[in-house]
Amino acid sequence: MANNVTILVVDDEAPFLQVAQALLESENYTVETAVDGVAAINILQQKSFDVVLLDIKLPRVDGIEVLKFIHEHYLNTQVIML
Repeated sequence: MANNVTILVVDDEAPFLQVAQALLESENYTVETAVDGVAAINILQQKSFDVVLLDIKLPRVDGIEVLKFIHEHYLNTQVIML
């Protein structure tokens, strides 16, 4: 069954990203990943997402700043802070 929900997973720990992506894709979600806040913002500027799973503690730009960016620019994107 096709699923049109897109999810961005943002975390600086590669094993978590791999497990989260595999689990979500096994449920037919479209998933992209980012390893820090700067990468997350860059991805968000290029593509819209339904949900962002967002780590609070990130290198370069932390999760709180990414959350502020999302709230300012993407009102329909839901965020789950990790």
